[in-house]
Amino acid sequence: MNNLPKLTEADIEAYFYGPYYKRGVGYYNQNYIFDIIRRGSRLEALCYGSMDTPYRVVVELSEKSIQWDDCSCPIGGGCKHVAALLLNWVHQPEAFVPKEDSRSMLQNRPKEDLIMLIEEMLKREPDLEILLDLPAIRGDAKGEFVDPEPYRRQVRNAFLGAE
Repeated sequence: MNNLPKLTEADIEAYFYGPYYKRGVGYYNQNYIFDIIRRGSRLEALCYGSMDTPYRVVVELSEKSIQWDDCSCPIGGGCKHVAALLLNWVHQPEAFVPKEDSRSMLQNRPKEDLIMLIEEMLKREPDLEILLDLPAIRGDAKGEFVDPEPYRRQVRNAFLGAE
């Protein structure tokens, strides 16, 4: 499966801190993970939790291990929802529906479709409209975007201790 690692339950347990792995086993056993897909080396799913709406869970794998994870739950990753998703990957990798990555999907759409898609996104998340005022920052002539995280850190550090 695209040179993805063959993970074991022991690998997953070692990845987690505290009780999250064991709680994730319970979520896995109760089939709380659903709508599971794989986009290249990225695993994505929804997971039932304590909120009314399911959490969005994402795990990026490298050729040898788990690269990073994220969850829309209050913990934000490294949580029982991520553990449950990874357990699904260990025990049922064939259940992950392969999907094209977002960039490829967007590149294959006509401009009119993209405009309609963005307008629909803005209806659902109006706070994103401010992003339309920002210039597209490209790192080089190949059109790769610059990583904004260093700039975010600089701004946070500039305001540390400000009243």
